[in-house]
Amino acid sequence: MSEKQKFTQLLVIGPLPPPVAGTSVSFKLFCEFLEKKSDKVCITTLNTAPKKLGNRPLFSFDNLFTTSRVLWGCLLQIRKSDKVLLFGSNQLLISLMPICLLITKLARKQFYVRSFGGSFDSYYLNLSPIVRRYVTWVLKHIDGLIVQTNSKKDFFSDLMGTRVHLVPGYREPVDIVAGDKQIDLPQHTLKLVYVGHIRKQKGVFDLLESIKLLNLSSPLKVTCDFFGPIYKEDSNLFSQKVDSTDGAEYGGLLEPDQVISSIANYDVFVFPTYYTGEGHPGVLIEAMMAGLPIVTTDFKSIPDLIKHGRNGLLVSPKDPRGLADTIDTLRSDNKIFTSLKKQSINSGKKYSSTELIPLLLKAIEVEY
Repeated sequence: MSEKQKFTQLLVIGPLPPPVAGTSVSFKLFCEFLEKKSDKVCITTLNTAPKKLGNRPLFSFDNLFTTSRVLWGCLLQIRKSDKVLLFGSNQLLISLMPICLLITKLARKQFYVRSFGGSFDSYYLNLSPIVRRYVTWVLKHIDGLIVQTNSKKDFFSDLMGTRVHLVPGYREPVDIVAGDKQIDLPQHTLKLVYVGHIRKQKGVFDLLESIKLLNLSSPLKVTCDFFGPIYKEDSNLFSQKVDSTDGAEYGGLLEPDQVISSIANYDVFVFPTYYTGEGHPGVLIEAMMAGLPIVTTDFKSIPDLIKHGRNGLLVSPKDPRGLADTIDTLRSDNKIFTSLKKQSINSGKKYSSTELIPLLLKAIEVEY
């Protein structure tokens, strides 16, 4: 076998940080895994990351520019590529799947799609009838769709059969001495931490309200540090709410490789999201790996990751009082606190990138 035949030439298309988001972190880990661990795969990367976070229409200038750039990159790279793998969430996939499928089919190359988030099914159903029929045709002709959640696998299997594969979200494990940390409840201050996009749909204002409620009712003070990029639409209100909430602080941005080790210094991870695009939030995996009890919402596919009473506590979305009461359960019951902490560590082991990226490669029939 010649040296050239030993390699799979894989063209991967997706967002690399910055800006930091769940999709970009996962895509970066995938690329780094192959670069460091594979002697059978040679990857070429096309970066689709936007210049900044924010909501934009499907046919915006930014989306059209990204589509044009990827089109040109695909045309340049397709002849020497064996397979193409597109990483993305709703808008990016709808924008890029058709053109990537056309190029790969003309070149007789395999084309796979890795969908992020938990709303691709509802996004698909809400497309106009004409666009949805077109996207249906595209999905029926790609070589495989890899999704994060069981519900998405069930939905798209009705359309695509066995070409739909389930690979949950993942993060790179970090060696921290979680087992050597204090397991019992702290005596004076319960330190909460939130990591994620600072926007209304992520529940940050509900969390700030719950902190006010908690600090009215117990001698054990509650604090919360917030980390993550702030959406422009919510920046002024967030600053006002943080300034007026005793114990709340904004800590800026954390580098992806600093998240687990940083949040391990806190007592509880809180993530009260009701963001419609939520799938398997990577920050919940990072919180598990850090060995933190988790309080999050019973929303979308989050219960796939967090089992109420086992490795976390689930609350209803948009309910600051319910959120406060649940956190209060943790700060008043050492048995529940320590049990959740131990189970969180065990649960995090299932979502290691070193375990799940090989499953993703198997789904696209690539040996590494």
